[in-house]
Amino acid sequence: MSSAVPGGSRERGFTLLEIMIALALFAVGAVCVLSTFAAAIALHMKREGDVRAARVLEEARRVAQDDWDHYEPTKRNPFPPERKGQPYSRDAGITYSIVYGAVAGQPRGLDGLPSGASATVRVVTGGDATRYREFQTFLVRTSPRPADLKESLTFEQEKRLQKMKKNDPYGGGGKDR
Repeated sequence: MSSAVPGGSRERGFTLLEIMIALALFAVGAVCVLSTFAAAIALHMKREGDVRAARVLEEARRVAQDDWDHYEPTKRNPFPPERKGQPYSRDAGITYSIVYGAVAGQPRGLDGLPSGASATVRVVTGGDATRYREFQTFLVRTSPRPADLKESLTFEQEKRLQKMKKNDPYGGGGKDR
C-alpha cells in the first residue's frame, strides 16, 4: 500500500497490483450479477410464453368442445373437420390448429359412433411454423347430439308413460303388494 518515490520520500497510495486485483474481483462480481439478470429475463420470457400458450389453449379447448358438442357424426365422418390456422382472439400473431381423433379404448355409443374424442391443438406464434407448442385434450359430449334431441320424449309423452307405469299391475310403478 505504500510506494517508494525517487528522492527518498514515501507517499501513501495503492500499488498497481492492488488496483488490478480489486478490478478483477469487481469484474467477477459484475459478471455474476449480469448473468443472474440474463437468466431472470430469459425465465420471465419463457413464463410469459407459457401463460400466453395456456390462454390460447383454453380458447382452443373451448372451440374444440363446442365443435364436438354440435357436430353431427356419421359412420363415415365420426369426427368434426380439422381446423387450421385459427387466429387467436387476443393476438393476431398467434394461430392454432385443431385435429380430432379417436381415443384408444373409448367406448362407442349404441349407434356405433364414438362418445369421446381427442383433440390435438398446435399453437404457432409469430407465423413461424417451426415455433409451435402442441397439446392434447380429451373431449366428452357435454350436451346431447342434435339427433338425440329429435328422438327425445316430450313432456306430455313422459307424463303419459309415467301414468301407464303407475297403473301397470305387473310392476311398473304401482304400490307394493
